Amino acid sequence: MSLWEDILKLEKEQCLKIGKKFDEISWGNLNEQSQIDCINELADFLVDRMKIKKKPKIELGKLQNDYGAYLPESNKIYINKDTLAVGGTLTAVTLAHELRHAYQFQIIHEVESLKWTKLYKTNLRQRLDYFISNPNNDPVQLWKENYKKYYNDGPEYEEQPLEFDAFRYERKFLEKFFTE
Repeated sequence: MSLWEDILKLEKEQCLKIGKKFDEISWGNLNEQSQIDCINELADFLVDRMKIKKKPKIELGKLQNDYGAYLPESNKIYINKDTLAVGGTLTAVTLAHELRHAYQFQIIHEVESLKWTKLYKTNLRQRLDYFISNPNNDPVQLWKENYKKYYNDGPEYEEQPLEFDAFRYERKFLEKFFTE
C-alpha cells in the first residue's frame, strides 16, 4: 500500500455521501449554518482519517485573493466567506487543502521531536526508513524548508513542496468524494 493510500483510507460510500452534501444543488439549498455544519462534518471525517491529533479551529471570514488559509501558529483554518457563495465543491476542496497543511505541520513537528527509541517497529519508522537512507527525497524536510521560505503567490506558489503536496491531496480528495 502506498503512503497516499495509507493516509487516505477513505471509505468510498461514506465519502460520496458526505460529498453529496457539497454538490452544487444540495449546497445551494442550505442556509449558512447548515453549510457550516457540513464543513464541520467533513473536517471531523478528514481529521480522523488523516490522524490529525488536534483539529484546527475553522473560521469564516474575508480573505483577500484566497479561498482559505491555514495558520499553523494558531492551528486555525480560515475559509473565505466568498468561497461558500461560489459553491460547495470549492468549499470542500478548500477545506481538504487546508487540512492537508495541518497534517503537514503535524508531521514536521512529530519528526522534529522524535526520539529514536520511540520509533522501534512503528509504522512511522517503516515509512521513515526510506527517507532516512535517501535524505534528498525526504518530504518532511522539504516541507520544513518550504515553510521557512513560503511563496504566497506567483509562479513559485503551486510548485513549492507544501502546495504541490496539498494540490496532490486535493486530486485524491476529489476522486474519493465526487467521483463514483
